[in-house]
Amino acid sequence: MKLMTTLLPIFSLLLNTDLPTVHSQLMETDSIRASTDSSQLAGIKWDLMELITPDGESVTDFHRSSPYVVFSKNGKLSGYTTCNSFLVSYLTDENQKLTVYRDFEMTTFACLDDELDKALVYAIRSSSSFKISDNELHLMAGDVLVLKFMKS
Repeated sequence: MKLMTTLLPIFSLLLNTDLPTVHSQLMETDSIRASTDSSQLAGIKWDLMELITPDGESVTDFHRSSPYVVFSKNGKLSGYTTCNSFLVSYLTDENQKLTVYRDFEMTTFACLDDELDKALVYAIRSSSSFKISDNELHLMAGDVLVLKFMKS
Protein backbone atom coordinates (compact mmCIF):
# COMPACT_ATOMS: atom_id res chain seq x y z
CA MET A 1 0.00 0.00 0.00
CA LYS A 2 2.89 2.37 0.79
CA LEU A 3 4.30 1.85 -2.74
CA MET A 4 0.89 2.71 -4.18
CA THR A 5 0.73 5.94 -2.13
CA THR A 6 4.22 6.87 -3.32
CA LEU A 7 3.60 6.14 -7.00
CA LEU A 8 0.14 7.66 -7.29
CA PRO A 9 1.31 11.32 -7.11
CA ILE A 10 4.07 10.58 -9.62
CA PHE A 11 1.69 9.01 -12.15
CA SER A 12 -0.84 11.80 -11.77
CA LEU A 13 1.90 14.39 -12.34
CA LEU A 14 3.11 12.69 -15.49
CA LEU A 15 -0.40 12.51 -16.91
CA ASN A 16 -1.21 16.11 -16.05
CA THR A 17 -0.32 18.66 -18.74
CA ASP A 18 -1.49 21.69 -16.77
CA LEU A 19 2.01 22.97 -15.95
CA PRO A 20 1.16 25.44 -13.14
CA THR A 21 -0.67 22.64 -11.32
CA VAL A 22 2.27 20.28 -11.92
CA HIS A 23 4.66 22.87 -10.46
CA SER A 24 2.61 23.35 -7.31
CA GLN A 25 2.15 19.59 -6.86
CA LEU A 26 5.87 18.99 -7.34
CA MET A 27 6.71 21.53 -4.67
CA GLU A 28 4.44 19.71 -2.20
CA THR A 29 5.40 16.10 -2.99
CA ASP A 30 7.68 14.99 -0.14
CA SER A 31 7.48 11.27 -0.88
CA ILE A 32 9.81 11.51 -3.90
CA ARG A 33 12.33 13.91 -2.38
CA ALA A 34 15.85 13.53 -3.80
CA SER A 35 19.00 14.54 -1.97
CA THR A 36 19.97 17.71 -3.76
CA ASP A 37 21.69 20.91 -2.81
CA SER A 38 19.30 22.90 -4.94
CA SER A 39 18.73 25.77 -2.52
CA GLN A 40 20.07 28.30 -5.05
CA LEU A 41 17.85 26.95 -7.84
CA ALA A 42 14.69 25.61 -6.24
CA GLY A 43 11.36 27.33 -6.28
CA ILE A 44 12.39 29.99 -8.77
CA LYS A 45 11.01 30.40 -12.27
CA TRP A 46 13.91 31.00 -14.66
CA ASP A 47 12.99 32.61 -18.01
CA LEU A 48 15.15 31.67 -20.99
CA MET A 49 17.15 34.56 -22.43
CA GLU A 50 19.61 32.75 -24.70
CA LEU A 51 20.21 29.31 -26.16
CA ILE A 52 23.60 28.41 -27.62
CA THR A 53 23.14 25.63 -30.19
CA PRO A 54 25.69 22.79 -30.61
CA ASP A 55 27.17 24.62 -33.63
CA GLY A 56 27.71 27.76 -31.50
CA GLU A 57 24.77 29.85 -32.79
CA SER A 58 23.23 32.21 -30.24
CA VAL A 59 19.41 32.16 -30.28
CA THR A 60 17.40 34.83 -28.47
CA ASP A 61 14.20 34.86 -30.58
CA PHE A 62 11.83 32.13 -29.41
CA HIS A 63 8.92 32.92 -31.79
CA ARG A 64 6.76 34.74 -29.25
CA SER A 65 6.94 31.84 -26.81
CA SER A 66 8.41 32.18 -23.34
CA PRO A 67 10.54 29.14 -22.51
CA TYR A 68 11.35 28.69 -18.82
CA VAL A 69 12.45 26.17 -16.21
CA VAL A 70 11.56 25.57 -12.56
CA PHE A 71 13.78 23.43 -10.31
CA SER A 72 11.76 21.97 -7.44
CA LYS A 73 13.18 21.06 -4.05
CA ASN A 74 12.28 17.41 -4.59
CA GLY A 75 14.65 16.89 -7.52
CA LYS A 76 12.26 17.58 -10.41
CA LEU A 77 12.97 20.03 -13.19
CA SER A 78 9.94 21.16 -15.15
CA GLY A 79 9.34 23.84 -17.69
CA TYR A 80 8.23 24.92 -21.11
CA THR A 81 10.20 24.82 -24.36
CA THR A 82 8.95 26.77 -27.39
CA CYS A 83 5.70 24.77 -27.48
CA ASN A 84 5.92 21.76 -25.12
CA SER A 85 5.97 21.17 -21.38
CA PHE A 86 8.52 18.81 -19.81
CA LEU A 87 9.40 17.11 -16.54
CA VAL A 88 12.67 15.40 -15.64
CA SER A 89 14.62 14.42 -12.50
CA TYR A 90 17.80 16.26 -11.58
CA LEU A 91 20.48 16.26 -8.92
CA THR A 92 22.91 18.99 -7.88
CA ASP A 93 25.79 19.12 -5.44
CA GLU A 94 27.66 21.76 -3.45
CA ASN A 95 30.13 22.25 -6.36
CA GLN A 96 27.31 23.38 -8.68
CA LYS A 97 27.42 20.13 -10.63
CA LEU A 98 24.14 19.26 -12.31
CA THR A 99 22.91 15.84 -13.39
CA VAL A 100 19.81 15.74 -15.59
CA TYR A 101 18.48 12.19 -15.66
CA ARG A 102 17.14 10.29 -18.65
CA ASP A 103 13.53 10.13 -17.39
CA PHE A 104 12.62 13.07 -19.62
CA GLU A 105 8.82 13.31 -20.04
CA MET A 106 7.45 15.79 -22.57
CA THR A 107 4.24 16.71 -24.31
CA THR A 108 4.36 16.23 -28.08
CA PHE A 109 2.63 19.18 -29.68
CA ALA A 110 3.67 20.19 -33.19
CA CYS A 111 6.01 23.17 -32.94
CA LEU A 112 6.43 26.18 -35.19
CA ASP A 113 10.17 25.56 -35.13
CA ASP A 114 10.79 21.90 -34.31
CA GLU A 115 14.57 22.33 -34.60
CA LEU A 116 14.60 25.10 -31.99
CA ASP A 117 12.54 22.95 -29.63
CA LYS A 118 14.93 20.00 -30.12
CA ALA A 119 17.98 22.22 -29.59
CA LEU A 120 16.53 23.49 -26.31
CA VAL A 121 15.80 19.97 -25.06
CA TYR A 122 19.30 18.87 -26.10
CA ALA A 123 20.84 21.79 -24.17
CA ILE A 124 18.86 20.94 -21.02
CA ARG A 125 19.76 17.26 -21.23
CA SER A 126 23.46 17.97 -21.83
CA SER A 127 23.80 20.44 -18.94
CA SER A 128 26.38 19.32 -16.39
CA SER A 129 26.85 22.37 -14.16
CA PHE A 130 25.30 25.72 -13.30
CA LYS A 131 26.34 29.19 -12.22
CA ILE A 132 24.15 31.86 -10.67
CA SER A 133 25.18 35.50 -10.77
CA ASP A 134 23.22 38.78 -10.77
CA ASN A 135 19.81 37.05 -11.08
CA GLU A 136 21.05 35.03 -14.05
CA LEU A 137 21.30 31.25 -14.25
CA HIS A 138 23.84 29.79 -16.66
CA LEU A 139 23.64 26.11 -17.56
CA MET A 140 26.87 24.67 -18.85
CA ALA A 141 27.77 21.54 -20.82
CA GLY A 142 31.33 20.99 -19.65
CA ASP A 143 32.90 24.46 -19.87
CA VAL A 144 30.54 25.66 -22.60
CA LEU A 145 27.55 27.93 -21.88
CA VAL A 146 24.44 26.35 -23.44
CA LEU A 147 21.54 28.18 -21.73
CA LYS A 148 21.17 31.56 -20.07
CA PHE A 149 18.11 32.30 -17.91
CA MET A 150 16.89 35.36 -15.99
CA LYS A 151 15.20 35.07 -12.59
CA SER A 152 11.48 35.71 -13.13
